Amino acid sequence: MAKKQSFMDKIKRSQTTGPSCPVCGEQITMVQVMEAIDNEGSPTRFQRRMVKMCKCNQKEIMGA
Repeated sequence: MAKKQSFMDKIKRSQTTGPSCPVCGEQITMVQVMEAIDNEGSPTRFQRRMVKMCKCNQKEIMGA
């Protein structure tokens, strides 16, 4: 029988595998960024995009 896999096991496995950044050497993670887009006369819309993030570009993506 297969071993039961918890959610934390899945996260740990995904964090240990994957590409690393050529600049800082940290693992690259995919993050979903939401931006508010104001339109005159219509409600605010949100645009979602997936961005690759590591330690060297974390401040640019997340701000402050």
